[in-house]
Amino acid sequence: MSQIELAELVYSLYERKLSGSVVIAETEERIHCIWLRGGLPAKCRHADQVDLLGELLVESGALERDLLGQVLQHATSTGTLFGQAAVQLEMITSEELRTALANQVTRRTARLFGIKTGTYGFYYEDFLSGFGGADAPPIDPFAIISAGVRKTCDLNRLNRILKPVSSSHLSVKSGASTVGRFKFTKQEAAVAAAWSEPKTLDEISRELQSPPLVARVVAYCLQVVGALEVSAVAPAQVAATPSSPSASPAAPPPPISQPAAPAGPEDRRATAEDLVARYKEMSYFEILGVRPGADQGEIHRAYVERAKSFH
Repeated sequence: MSQIELAELVYSLYERKLSGSVVIAETEERIHCIWLRGGLPAKCRHADQVDLLGELLVESGALERDLLGQVLQHATSTGTLFGQAAVQLEMITSEELRTALANQVTRRTARLFGIKTGTYGFYYEDFLSGFGGADAPPIDPFAIISAGVRKTCDLNRLNRILKPVSSSHLSVKSGASTVGRFKFTKQEAAVAAAWSEPKTLDEISRELQSPPLVARVVAYCLQVVGALEVSAVAPAQVAATPSSPSASPAAPPPPISQPAAPAGPEDRRATAEDLVARYKEMSYFEILGVRPGADQGEIHRAYVERAKSFH
């Protein structure tokens, strides 16, 4: 799974407004599941007992820690879920329960971004219909994406993912209204704001005196949702100024051409073996043979052509 980022899968399912279950098999014993309703994560079952509802209620200040035992006893004796028991005892409100459930789904899903080995599959079924209570209120996947990237991606991992644009001048796409949905931290929001003008990852970090990881978290989040503009050269090199009529625009880098489909079985096998041997050092763009920052339509077409070539 190291080559298939969960952030991109979550956003793809959101764009398509799909309802179903994402099953992530880390090992035969460790299986996780996310239930999405209309593309929005609504439940998450983690293989470990993490982000328990009672602890989240205590953390938020909605419930006193010394009342946890009383709520648990009531839940056991009445056969109700912990959250429902807390509401019945009037220790929390229904709205506080909904908020805690949304926080639980966000945190559990974000943890899964760090899984590096295993397999996953998407199924048009609700595998969590008998798990827990009602679905959490609609959760914006943008907030889950930023939480997951921030929690699980270190500098080395993000450098690998962003290698195709590491020296490019980046900016937030004009008209993009998605930045606020990520619920960025104060540092991250400052980076996003500074990208109103094209700057490289390192230029942003130096200008704001922020850790390099912060700029890369923001850049990857924006890239996942298609809100990152990639320029090959600095703005000053794009065109000549009126006072310098002899100056000419900087030549753009040669486009990355889409590899031709292999001619026969032996060629296809050789090409496939070459890709397998090199894929860990290649970016997604290089694997598909498209330019960095290609739009989703171009990426989709390249993916289909690759699939046809090796089918």
